[in-house]
Amino acid sequence: MIKCFFYFSFLFLLIFNVHAQSFPKTPDLCFQTLMGREGIIITGYLEKFNDELGRVIECTKVVTIPDFYNGVQVTEIGYRAFYKKGLQVLNLPTHLMIIRREAFAKNQLRFLDVNKDLLYLGDDAFRENFLYRVSLNSSLRLIGKNAFKNNQLREVNFGNSLDLETIDESAFENNRIRDVYFGFLRNSKLLMLSRRVFFKNQLEILKLPTSIKMVEENALGGNGLREIHLGDNV
Repeated sequence: MIKCFFYFSFLFLLIFNVHAQSFPKTPDLCFQTLMGREGIIITGYLEKFNDELGRVIECTKVVTIPDFYNGVQVTEIGYRAFYKKGLQVLNLPTHLMIIRREAFAKNQLRFLDVNKDLLYLGDDAFRENFLYRVSLNSSLRLIGKNAFKNNQLREVNFGNSLDLETIDESAFENNRIRDVYFGFLRNSKLLMLSRRVFFKNQLEILKLPTSIKMVEENALGGNGLREIHLGDNV
């Protein structure tokens, strides 16, 4: 029994490392695109395409979105670009700035590392996946409504996101979150915990940034909170 436990633990870590470090290149022709103001916008993802020899090329569920498309930086993922595509693994481009509404909703993603340049994460962006862990970045300014609702998150790490101004309502509702880490307890621009933002999780202890002035209705409801550290402004 013990050997079996260690075997599966090792297997889980091996799979995680493969997901986190080794991403095969996704053919450019799998992506539908537009040229935007700041760079390329990914607007859709094909199931398959025909190459120059007429062969049918399948577009896989393990997706690496390129840093550049035809020599131009990829900076935005459009509305519902990857909606309900069965994605299992996702590697985001380095200079991505915007993820629009429902861009990756209703997939099978389990892990997510947000790139350092992302500024805007739209409503429902990753709603209804199987995300277990998410690490956010220091440039992020807005997390939209329901952005991570109905996943399986155990922890959320906001890092040193000093520019984060808004975590909109129900952004992390209905997960299994036990730990929320704000690396910016002081000098933050985050002034409010929106309605139902962490509703229905498994939080027991929570330390909030001192900048928080308002906690809206049911922002922390449906948890088993024993201890909350609030700033003097609330």
